[in-house]
Amino acid sequence: MVISLRPAEQEEVFLRISLQIQLPYLLLYPGHVVKDPRTEFFPEISGTRLGLFSIIPFDKIIRSTVGIYSLEMYFFGHHPNILLMDEYNLINASFKKRTTNGEEKKHDLYINPTSFNTGQVLELSRQRGDHVLVDFLNHHFGGFNSLLSRELCHRCDIATDIRAQNLTAHAIDRIQQACITMITEMEQQPVRIYFDQHQPTHISLLTLHHLGKDAEYQIFDDVNSAWKEYIHFHQKQIRFHRLSGRLKEVVQNRLDYLQRSLDSMIESEELDQRKKDAELRGNLLLTHASKIPRGSRLVELENIFSGQQELIRIKLNPAKSIQANAAKYFEKYKDIDQKRLNASVRKETYLKESGYWKDLAVKLEHARSPAQIEKIEKELIERGSLQSEQIGEDREESLSYSFRRLLLGKKWEVFIGKNAQNNDLLTFKFANKFDLWFHAQGVAGSHLVLRLGSKNTLPPPEIIEQAASAAAFFSSAKHSGMVPVNYTQVRYVRKVKNTLPGTVLISNEKTVFVKPQKFI
Repeated sequence: MVISLRPAEQEEVFLRISLQIQLPYLLLYPGHVVKDPRTEFFPEISGTRLGLFSIIPFDKIIRSTVGIYSLEMYFFGHHPNILLMDEYNLINASFKKRTTNGEEKKHDLYINPTSFNTGQVLELSRQRGDHVLVDFLNHHFGGFNSLLSRELCHRCDIATDIRAQNLTAHAIDRIQQACITMITEMEQQPVRIYFDQHQPTHISLLTLHHLGKDAEYQIFDDVNSAWKEYIHFHQKQIRFHRLSGRLKEVVQNRLDYLQRSLDSMIESEELDQRKKDAELRGNLLLTHASKIPRGSRLVELENIFSGQQELIRIKLNPAKSIQANAAKYFEKYKDIDQKRLNASVRKETYLKESGYWKDLAVKLEHARSPAQIEKIEKELIERGSLQSEQIGEDREESLSYSFRRLLLGKKWEVFIGKNAQNNDLLTFKFANKFDLWFHAQGVAGSHLVLRLGSKNTLPPPEIIEQAASAAAFFSSAKHSGMVPVNYTQVRYVRKVKNTLPGTVLISNEKTVFVKPQKFI
């Protein structure tokens, strides 16, 4: 929550109040620093001069006078809130929806850490003996949290996980002396921000001995400066963890998809068996043709070609004759060599892409700074895995993933445009001038680029034919039997001014007639 305040004869300032359970704070900022969108809260005090602040000792309630009103800020419990009290000390408004009808519940304060006696703590420890010591201190020592409780235990040389009921009078005396020492240090020592692997973890008014003598920290002269820096660090960390989680989800989803695709692929051996099974069904249909009623959808025929003579279930098209159904089974795997090639291309393509994503997953796992995670975010945006208004042009590897990809012959990379704008990006921004460019002749379709690596590299004829088949498939002629496909070097492809995206002129082209193949 941010409240606009205007001290007398000074520029506007803002009172920024955070009620986050893990990061509560109250800070004053110059007006030009705060960029938060403005929402009207407590308009009664907007622009009013800020008065005296007061804090209830060892509690998490802060009061401040603002004109005739007062603000009460509750930083504890499951429902922290900010209340605007009028001149009669009645609740005028609240920042969050109030959870009680009467006054807000006061902090459950049992022990004042500056003034308690051994008997008081012993009695309470017997009542709440099931608590481990750290939890006992958190719940019943005013102003304590886990950080202070662990430091207190360390200074007293008492295990943090002993049961409260096992506290002795001698141990309680040590706790009291340590409390007094710690509170004195808070009043005298500078503020420290502690780091773990260069990331902020704690802010403290005293030296935290339990973190070890080699603990990394930075000293600040005043609490306000330290809080501002810590909040800045903390907010960057929140974004880091949220972004990291989001990117890990994107990467894992893609890896899962690729693995499912690989698991569902038909291997060459299985293709051979499927061809045998299809031919067996065709032969059985012809052998038992006279016994099969016309219009049948499913039949069970005895396998006369097997010693066991088991029954084989065969699906039929009832609108076709038995001979036509048999022919369909014979032709089903007629192009088994092409199916085997397609399966091989898909497998190699998926494996190569899977390697990229696995490397990215390792980078994410080892990313320790916002800069590292933002670099990966940019890479995913550039490859089209995260939404973005623009595609970057400065990272060739990630840019390559904004196109469809194929891997032919286990080494020849093919890139295919997804739409008209993507075609232009592929041909005129990504491709090298000596790469081979393919397009189905005379019809609309994707630009396809076969990466060569150098101007002296020439692919074998079968790779050119396969690339042309892919170009034919990604065109409006993909259902044709044979399609003429033009190909030339990228340097002979020209963009025509004042034409639609994807429109080009080519020269020095060659033409090959191919059957369209999906491959992937």
